[in-house]
Formats: sequence, structure tokens, C-alpha cells
Amino acid sequence: MPILLRSFGTLLAACMAAGAGATGVPGQAPAFAAEFDWAGFDWDGVVMEVVRTILDSAVPLVAALAMLCHLCWVGIRRSWERVAGLDRLRQSVRPLKERQRAETEALADIACRLEEARGRLTAAELRISHLQRQIDTLDKEPPVFLHVLGTPGGNRRGFKAEAKFDTVVAAAARAAGKPVNPAWRYGNRIVVHALDMASARREADHVFPQKGGYQVFFHAAVH
Repeated sequence: MPILLRSFGTLLAACMAAGAGATGVPGQAPAFAAEFDWAGFDWDGVVMEVVRTILDSAVPLVAALAMLCHLCWVGIRRSWERVAGLDRLRQSVRPLKERQRAETEALADIACRLEEARGRLTAAELRISHLQRQIDTLDKEPPVFLHVLGTPGGNRRGFKAEAKFDTVVAAAARAAGKPVNPAWRYGNRIVVHALDMASARREADHVFPQKGGYQVFFHAAVH
């Protein structure tokens, strides 16, 4: 519509210019029927002027629309390329995320195992320390030898006793050149598994006879 208005204005201006040439007064149109020479009017020039005006108005508009379409297409293409690149980036990052999650779980499992190992190590160190204290205590105390007689089981019970070797007999044996077990310099305990006390005494006297210089002192039954 603006283009048509401008064309009409151009045509009107051309007519007024022609009228001014006929009357000698600018802007004053002549009496078209009587005075204006329609045959000598330059219709081709007017038409060319109208076409030129239309082209001068339409070409920039078409060029602007073409440029706008081109920019829209470039923007859409770049946006699509960015979206596609972002999708490819997400696809490439996904295995890394899976690997990171697996490594995190493995690290947590290792940390848990390490904590359990530290707990076991602490418990072992405590047991070793306790055993070392017991060993130190035993080193400071004289040794005690335990002699077990009989076979446990059935109706047999365990009877406890203490045994000694007569020092006079031991001295006489050494004087005669006979060896004496050095264990008798320390404490000696006996556990006899027997049906009753009498059987336990007989078993102990058979192994440690009183005539051989041994002395056996019985206590209550173990169980």
C-alpha cells in the first residue's frame, strides 16, 4: 500500500509538472480537456518513473527479508549444531560418569575393608600385648611342671596333687654320681584321672613311689 501511494504521488507530480510547463505557473494544473496536450504527454517517462519508484522501494525490502531469512537459517543451524554437540558431549561424558560411580563404590568398599582390617589389627595388638605381659610375668615366676596320670573319660574324675622329691635323697643321689632331674628343684603338680581317691593314690604311688624319695600330697577332686 505505501508503494502504491508513492507511485500515485509520483504520477500526480509528473502531471502537475507537465501542467506547469503548459501554463507557465508551477503547481497550477491546466484545464485538461481544453488546454493540456494529452497526445504529447510523456507516458513512458511517467511509467518508468513509477516502476523505478516501486523497484527502489521493493528491492531493499526484499533484500532485508532475504537477509533476515538467512540470519534465521544461520541461527537455527547453529542452534541445532550446538544441541547436537551437547548431545554428543553428554554421550561421551556418560561412560565417564559410570566409571566414576564404579570407582567411588570400589573406593568405599576398600575403605570399609581397611577399617575392618584396622579393627582386627588393633584386637591382635591387644592380644599380643596381653600375652607379652603374661610371658613377662611367667619369666619372673619359677616354672611349675604338670604331670598327668591316667586317661580321662567315663566315670573317671581328675584328682589334683603336689609332688616333691626328698632333698636328702636328691643330695645322696648326687653324691653317688646319679643324675637328678632338675625339674624337681621347682614346683611339680599332678592330675590323676581315676574312679576314686584310693585309685588315684595307687596310680600316683606307682609312678612316684615313696620309697624312691617322692612325696605326693593330694587335694580335692578337680570335677
